Amino acid sequence: MGIWIGDARKFDELREENERLKERVAHLERLLKASGESIDLALSPSERALVLDGRKLEAVKAYRDRTGVGLKTAKEAVDAVG
Repeated sequence: MGIWIGDARKFDELREENERLKERVAHLERLLKASGESIDLALSPSERALVLDGRKLEAVKAYRDRTGVGLKTAKEAVDAVG
């Protein structure tokens, strides 16, 4: 029985953390919108050229450096081009 109670507590903790993170993301979205700035997640011409030249790893690194996204997101963006 104790295992289930521990799981229920962990579930509640995760749910609360998820709610806090949602609120944080919403706050950051409002700040970004209010600043008038935007983040362009499309590949830049130089990143696209790297992909087309067969230099995908360099394109992923350049994309990550420019956008600040994680490795998985950058790889998906580069793979979508070619």
